[in-house]
Amino acid sequence: MCGNIVIANENARWGAGRGCVRRAADFLGGRGFGFSLLISDRPGHARELAARAAGEGAETVIVIGGDGTINEVLNGLLGSGCDRIPRLGIIPAGSSNDLSKCVGIPQKVQRACETIINGRTRRIDIGQVGVYDKKEAYRTGSLCRCGPSPRPSALRLPPSNLRQSRHNFVGHPQVGAQYFCSASSVGLFADVAAESFKIKRLTGSVRYLAAALRVVGRMGAGWEMSVVADGRTLQGNYGVLLVSNAPRFGGLTLAPEARCDDGLFDCLLIDMPTRLEALSLISLALRKGLRRHKKVTAFQAESFCVSLNRPARLCNDGEVHSIDSEEISYRILPRRLEVIC
Repeated sequence: MCGNIVIANENARWGAGRGCVRRAADFLGGRGFGFSLLISDRPGHARELAARAAGEGAETVIVIGGDGTINEVLNGLLGSGCDRIPRLGIIPAGSSNDLSKCVGIPQKVQRACETIINGRTRRIDIGQVGVYDKKEAYRTGSLCRCGPSPRPSALRLPPSNLRQSRHNFVGHPQVGAQYFCSASSVGLFADVAAESFKIKRLTGSVRYLAAALRVVGRMGAGWEMSVVADGRTLQGNYGVLLVSNAPRFGGLTLAPEARCDDGLFDCLLIDMPTRLEALSLISLALRKGLRRHKKVTAFQAESFCVSLNRPARLCNDGEVHSIDSEEISYRILPRRLEVIC
C-alpha cells in the first residue's frame, strides 16, 4: 500500500465533495505527491478503509470530507489496534469543518493541499467515550460505579496509551469505545444534530440553528443525570451535556476556552430549560457566550462518568448514535493524534 492514503467522501455537503475530490487529486498529483485514492461510498465505509490503511502500515491518511467523515476515519485508526497510528491530513469538504478550523487548516482546497505537502504537524488530544452494556454487566456481575455514591476508585484510570480491551477503563463491559476530535454531546444538542440531517439547503451554523428551533418547538422532559468528575458529583435534571475538546461544535464556538492539546475536556451541563430559556441559550451560543447563562454549569476534567435515568442520543463530532445504555464514561487521550496543519 502507498504511504499516503486519501479517503474521500464524494457525498460531503450533499454532493459538493465530488468537486473537492477532483480538484485535490489534480493538485496533489500535479505537485508530484504520491497517493492512493479510496472512495467512501456508504456509512461506516471510511472507518473500514482507515482501519485497513493503519493495518497495512500507511504513513499518512488524508480525509476529503467533513467532520463526520473525519470522525469515521479517526475511529477506524484508533480502533484498528495498531501500535503506530498514521498521521492525519484534512482537506475540508463538509458543511461546518469544525476540526479543520480549530487547528488552522485552510478551507480552500488548494491551500489545504499545500499544507499537506508542506507536512508540518502537531499532536492533539482525542476524546474517548465508553458506553456500558448493562445486560453484559448483569451477566458478569460487574457493578456500576457511576451515580450518586461513586466509589473513590471510580476515576482511577490506566495509562491512556493502553490498547482498548473488552472492558472499559472503569471496569464495565462496554459496547465498544468511540472516539472524537472536537466534541461529544448527550441530550438536546445530539437531537439538534440528528434534526440537522433533514435540512438539505443550509450549511454551517445556519443549518444547526434551524434544527435547534425545530427541536425547541417539540422538546419534552430532560434527563436525570449524575456526573462524577474528580471526586465531585453533579446531579440534576439536564437537557444537555457538552464535552468539548476544541472550541467549535455544530458550526458554532460553544467552548471558546477549550484547547485540543491541554489534556482536559471543557464541559457544560445545561439544566433542562423552558422554551423561552432555550431561545435565550441559542442567542448566547451565537455570541460565544453560552456558559454565561444561569442554567449552565461549567467544569473541566480529564475523565468522568455519567449515569442517566433513560437512554439518550449521543453525538460525536456530528455523528449521531442512538444508545440503549444509561451509563457513559469519558476520558481524554493526551496528544494521541498527529495532524498535518
